Amino acid sequence: MVSNLFGHPRRVQFHNGNVTEYVYAATGEKLRVKHTTAVSGLSVPLGQTLELTDATTLDVDSMDYMGTWQIRKSLVGNNTEAVGLTYQFDVKPNKK
Repeated sequence: MVSNLFGHPRRVQFHNGNVTEYVYAATGEKLRVKHTTAVSGLSVPLGQTLELTDATTLDVDSMDYMGTWQIRKSLVGNNTEAVGLTYQFDVKPNKK
């Protein structure tokens, strides 16, 4: 796990290669969470990181937080063979 200067998680990579990345405002408010799903069969040793490429990425989704708005974006398929791009716009209370 990689943290920012305030101790908030910035990047977490799991043993199976999946990655969760966080973006925060200077005030510490969470602005975005991005989940990248790796193709099956990857293995990342504890304490190491692996940069995912188009070939090793299965899909990507993110959630943007803007006040009480939560906007979810999903990309299905890897970047070289974009199967579909779906956007979901939901107005929900921002859970802090």
